[in-house]
Amino acid sequence: MIYFLLTLNGLLMILAPVLVAWLLRRYRSVSWRLWGIGAAAFILSQVGHIPFNSLVNRLWQPDPQADFIPLVLFLGFSAGVFEEITRYLTFRYWAKEARSWGQGLMVGAGHGGIEAILTGVLFFLSFINLALYQSGQLDAALSTAPAEQVALLDAAAQQMFSLPWYEALLGGVERLFAVILHLSLSLLVLRAVTRKQVVWVAAAITWHALANAGAVYLSQKVGPLAAEGFLALVAILSLAFIFASRTPEPVPSAPAPLPDPTPIVLKPVSLEEARLDESRYQ
Repeated sequence: MIYFLLTLNGLLMILAPVLVAWLLRRYRSVSWRLWGIGAAAFILSQVGHIPFNSLVNRLWQPDPQADFIPLVLFLGFSAGVFEEITRYLTFRYWAKEARSWGQGLMVGAGHGGIEAILTGVLFFLSFINLALYQSGQLDAALSTAPAEQVALLDAAAQQMFSLPWYEALLGGVERLFAVILHLSLSLLVLRAVTRKQVVWVAAAITWHALANAGAVYLSQKVGPLAAEGFLALVAILSLAFIFASRTPEPVPSAPAPLPDPTPIVLKPVSLEEARLDESRYQ
């Protein structure tokens, strides 16, 4: 049973964001190109985000216990700053045609969707490796591995395959909540572009940071169910903002009618008898 639920969990991570994008494409007629741009924007944001976090961690070397709250806030605002500024630059200089409600959502679906898909792929790699380990099919390969590494694998396998059924799907549910959050963040940042008010970028950074920090804090201090309950509330508030800001998609203007064709008037040609005689013998 646990194998089925974990497989379903990974599929939910990968397929749910694709379904969201397909619905936007079907009912809002927005381009898949915008999904790709949103996905690329997320990847580009991590080019700076991951090295920055690594550098700060080396310089700061926080104590996970004493510095827990400052660390959680730092991680939340770090993600918000890098991802939302990249999203703003994307809307302004790359996805210049994305100015409507549906187009903004499609960029957000790509941004949050590729994160969910990559997380799902990594989950499946871990799931398959741990399943192979638990079945004994990696015993030969691990015969020369250090005991510490084997102990880590054993602990990870025990943790994954002893999950209660209601926790086995939390990863997929969390990614769905995260995609909804990214939809709302894209609309916030899009307002900064269309209204020329940078305060909306600041709002997106803050909303992103609080969602991340709150989930991490509750996960560590209370438990995974509390964290998912918090993310469910974030998703509900995000949906409320999404539908409150809903506007119709712009109707493409009909092309201007072509001007009536100008009639061609052929001028009569008079042929003189002498000219005919000339041409006859040349």
